[in-house]
Parts: sequence; C-alpha cells; structure tokens
Amino acid sequence: MALWGTVRSDGDEANAVNAVRAALTMRASLAKLNNEWKERGIASFQIGIGIHQAEVVAGNIGCDSPHEKMDLTVIGDGVNLASRLEGVTKEYGVDLVVSEAVRSKLGDAFLLRSADLVQVKGKKVPTAVFAVLGENGTQRPPGLETFEDGVKAYRDGRFTEALGRFNQAADEGLGDTLTHVYQERCEHLIKNPPENWTGVYEMTKK
Repeated sequence: MALWGTVRSDGDEANAVNAVRAALTMRASLAKLNNEWKERGIASFQIGIGIHQAEVVAGNIGCDSPHEKMDLTVIGDGVNLASRLEGVTKEYGVDLVVSEAVRSKLGDAFLLRSADLVQVKGKKVPTAVFAVLGENGTQRPPGLETFEDGVKAYRDGRFTEALGRFNQAADEGLGDTLTHVYQERCEHLIKNPPENWTGVYEMTKK
C-alpha cells in the first residue's frame, strides 16, 4: 500500500495525479523487467493496482516495542475500497484502475477507459471504475469510442445494441479481456432479461 497526503498533502488534485503517475512508472518498470526476464527464460510477472481517494484515519497504529511494532499507516473505508479496486483488475484483465473519486481529480492528464460500475464485496454504494491507458497524449486504441458507446448502451439496459457495439469494438482492434467480459454479460442478459436493471455489477470476490 502506498499513501499520498497523510503527513504532507499537495492537494487532492496533485495527490491523485502523483499516485497515477507513480503507478504508470511501475507499469513501465515492470515491462522492462519482464523483457529482461524473457531473454533469460524467466516467466513474466503481472501486477494489479487500484487507486482511490477518501478521508481516512492516519497515525501511528500498532503496539509499541518491544512487544510488537508501530507504523504510520491509514485505516478506514477508503482503504478497504482501494483494496477491492485492486482486486477487480483481475476481473477485467487490466493492470491499473481508479475510482470515480480519483478520476474527478485528474482533469485531462490521462487517457482513461470505462471499466464498470461496480458494487464491491462489503460495500453498499456502487463505484464507477476506470482503466488508465496512459498519460494524456497516449495514442487512443482503435475501437475505444465504439466501446464507450457500448458501455453507455449496456448501462441503459439496451443489451442487444450494446453487444453490437462491443462486437464492433473487437473487430476494430479492441478485442481484449474487458471487451470480452461485456460481450459475455450482454449475451447472458439478452437471454435472461433482468427485472430491475441498474447497470451495477456486484462483485462477489475480494
């Protein structure tokens, strides 16, 4: 767990941008490391990062020595949600996601892609989640606009239209895990129409 703004804060916007940039640096460093390992015949290593911003309790938490140890850390609902967001990266096949609370502080500093509107395990309020593709100026992947149209149709309950958009996005070049997740969901929902659709996906795993 990495923290921004506990002892000294540069402001919510700067903290959010710094956190995402640190995660992107980790992504680039891991890619370099995996390339080196590949040349040596070593299996690649994958990571998942979830970033959230919220008010939490910060302080020296634990027991004083010599019995245990005491560390400067944070606890609270925001910490738990960040942990859950890290977990959803496995669901969507992406390595970096941010919550709506973070997205709202990023401005146009990064290229984002809608991931989902999720209700994570242990939480009652749904959270919009976005995958971070890179810094602003990153080349937009083919099919991104079509995919975003599909997400809107999906959340509106227009599943047949959404499936068509996701299929088109895949044909245009965005046939990755996240698109495939939506294709499978739409196919299921077309065959099994929900009675009360909210567009929220409830995560059952941490």
